[in-house]
Amino acid sequence: VTRGDVFALPEDDYLDYSFTVDFSTVEGTKAAPTELPTSLLTAQPTWESNPGPEEMLTEVPMEEVPSTMPDGFGAQDPMEEPEELCSRKPFDAFTDLKNGSLYAFRGKYFYELDETSVRPGYPKLISDVWGIEGPIDAAFTRINCQGKTYLFKGSQYWRFDDGALDPGYPRDISEGFEGIPNSIDAAFALPAHSYHGNERVYFFKDKYYWSYDFAHQPTQADCEKSSPSTVFNHYAFMNRDSWEDVFQILFGGRM
Repeated sequence: VTRGDVFALPEDDYLDYSFTVDFSTVEGTKAAPTELPTSLLTAQPTWESNPGPEEMLTEVPMEEVPSTMPDGFGAQDPMEEPEELCSRKPFDAFTDLKNGSLYAFRGKYFYELDETSVRPGYPKLISDVWGIEGPIDAAFTRINCQGKTYLFKGSQYWRFDDGALDPGYPRDISEGFEGIPNSIDAAFALPAHSYHGNERVYFFKDKYYWSYDFAHQPTQADCEKSSPSTVFNHYAFMNRDSWEDVFQILFGGRM
């Protein structure tokens, strides 16, 4: 059987999934309507004397007073506060790319980090580089030779190959990762525990988490089409002395 995450089928259309939480027992609670306090009910008008048959109660229309507020009052101030790295605001997501670059996402912006600080030229708008209006919900990069990066927002996800969006994306989360909820809080990926194992990614939302196993790995031909992922390269050499040994175990033949 050829192993390859070629995505001719959705990401979820592989083997089985390992869901940590059984949500069949989790039921939403329907909110009951609440009556307004008696003191807030509209008071009925009272009259000092009952009108006679000839008298008719005439409703006097209230004159509409033109507003003196300028148009757009109350809308968000177009002059937003400048993004500051050390503003103590929480970050939305962290991930690396296959080339080893580390990115931090917060609000509409993202940073590229090195070992000690932010690289020059950052922050940048997420929409300018990734084509997604920030903020995003979560991000992760697969730890295999291809190193595809996934960004999640709302009910959709985007897949990138070293920063370039793959054709056919974005997709619905329900299409690519069946059983994973929308608007997740975080995600991170783990490499296969062995050469014959599967990669795994964990998704988090509220107090629950889900584990998802990728059943297909890139083929040797897939891996040879591009430079290997820096993270996977480090992982592979922690286990073997050379790429030839890695491919020998993965594919049964040498490069």
